Amino acid sequence: MTLEEKRKAIILFMKKKGVALKPWGGDRYFTEEDEQELRRWPPSKVEVAFSGINSALEEGDHGDASLCPWCQADRSICSNCGYGERHGHCNPDEDNTYGYLLTRGDVEVLEDLIGDVVEDLWKSSLEEVQNEG
Repeated sequence: MTLEEKRKAIILFMKKKGVALKPWGGDRYFTEEDEQELRRWPPSKVEVAFSGINSALEEGDHGDASLCPWCQADRSICSNCGYGERHGHCNPDEDNTYGYLLTRGDVEVLEDLIGDVVEDLWKSSLEEVQNEG
């Protein structure tokens, strides 16, 4: 895949996760500002995020940080995280989008949803981008 295809796949993946999370307030999960930041990322950040997400899923790792392009690109250094600046850093004890989603219903159902569908969301994002080209 080209760099721009990888960037598009990451953006599409985040949009699809937001749709899957909609019952829990997923409209807050991935915003236009988030997309614009991803579009401005330098090639190195795109490459690190793309390969990190891809590797995590190949290894069966469905953890939140493993599937977050910001966590991957910033190597989980929260002070560098643009997403965290807009949404609050991903600490369930603080007022942030992450904590908001976790309190919107049954956490086990939410975790099962992510565990069951996230790999399919990534694969479908990759296929969609590849079929565009």
